[in-house]
Amino acid sequence: KLGFKKNPLSADIRGDNKLVAVGGKNGLLRIYSNASPSRLESVRALKGHFGDVHEVRFDPLDTTRTISFSSDKTCRYWDIVKPSAIHVIRGHSDFVRCGDWIKHSDSAPQSCIISGSYDHKCKLWDLRDIKRMDGSGTAASDDVVVDYNVAFADADIVHKCTMQFDHGLPVESCLSIPNSDLIAVAGGPKVTIWSLRKPNAPLTSITLHRKTVTC
Repeated sequence: KLGFKKNPLSADIRGDNKLVAVGGKNGLLRIYSNASPSRLESVRALKGHFGDVHEVRFDPLDTTRTISFSSDKTCRYWDIVKPSAIHVIRGHSDFVRCGDWIKHSDSAPQSCIISGSYDHKCKLWDLRDIKRMDGSGTAASDDVVVDYNVAFADADIVHKCTMQFDHGLPVESCLSIPNSDLIAVAGGPKVTIWSLRKPNAPLTSITLHRKTVTC
């Protein structure tokens, strides 16, 4: 269990296969070295989340950076050689369950991510341009604690996204489709496909499932 008291919830392997990021219950987020052929070795604990870390993704363009998505309603962008997050994005009013990097799209730079939440929204963020709702452009304090058991708490939203996609149901998974301007969003019994060029309505909605789509 890699030092986790409970089973991990998410993991990602860096492109060179040398590091593994693992997220778990109660904000646990650790980086492991994959150098040993017999076991993973812990090299750093990234501290800041206090909710379950449901998704973690290495930056495809910078081997020292990773981003995590948590039930504390935040996304956190990390430099893995530093103890605290570079950015803390407070842009959802409910659990953040998933996220992804935008992959090779002409409609958004590669510094962009998407995050999906139980507030029914999938949101796109440009990490070069994280702005507070008050227009100050400064980052939100890391020591701000919100009650992440309270759903649809709009007061928890501090940052303004670049664009958003309303799935209409709690979002369990979201994916940037490589070499296109499309994203897929899943939650409830449906999957919606969106274009970054037309965020106001989905291109199509797939409702072939009877239970919640989680991946």
